[in-house]
Amino acid sequence: MSTFSDQWCAKCGDARRAPSHAYCRRCRNEYQNGYRRYRYKTELAYRQKARAANRSRLYGVSEDRHTELWAQQGGVCAICLLDDEAKGLGVDHDHETGAVRGLLCQNCNGAIGMLRERQDLLVRAGEYLQ
Repeated sequence: MSTFSDQWCAKCGDARRAPSHAYCRRCRNEYQNGYRRYRYKTELAYRQKARAANRSRLYGVSEDRHTELWAQQGGVCAICLLDDEAKGLGVDHDHETGAVRGLLCQNCNGAIGMLRERQDLLVRAGEYLQ
């Protein structure tokens, strides 16, 4: 195994490292990803911040807009009216336009996705259940 003073990674010893780091890029990325996963599991504030950043990046929904949607729906899924405390409510959006429709639990959001967001299939599914 190489040491930090060498030009080789101190962890794997196989790859060259940058002069300012002890590890090669692959080993550094593995370490950082593991640390992020650990923080996500153990720190509520980190998890909330990561979820808010993902909502903003993926759907353009700010934390204020998410809170507004949540309050409008009374903190429950827009379809089944149940609150999913364990996993929270996800942002539902139109895949063609990108417009945000509301907040849904994973089951309802998955059901809409499985029916390819087609209203005629949703109506037929409802008729079938009756």
